[in-house]
Amino acid sequence: ALLLAWERLTSDLMHDTRRFEASFRHNLTRYVNAALLDGLCLLAELPYQRGAEKASRLRELDGVVARLRVLVRQCFMQRALGERRYERYQEQVNELGKMVGGWLRFLEEEG
Repeated sequence: ALLLAWERLTSDLMHDTRRFEASFRHNLTRYVNAALLDGLCLLAELPYQRGAEKASRLRELDGVVARLRVLVRQCFMQRALGERRYERYQEQVNELGKMVGGWLRFLEEEG
């Protein structure tokens, strides 16, 4: 579920960043897309991690979620995203954060 939700966010947000003005495409867009792809790669590797390494990767993923929150907010503040898209993306990012946090809590309780 987490991977599918992240893929959906990546697809939608990367589609929208293509339509940003040229000044955004060369800086803010690069950071947004890099964070989305970093998270996607971390998620793709998680099934192959065990124990402490998995928890470490999840904490790293949690950091990517925090980065995305700030970047999406900046997209809105720079008027690259409208209010409805901003709210939708923030809801998606918050949901991802809840999933990652829940997984981390589960691993911490287990270990």
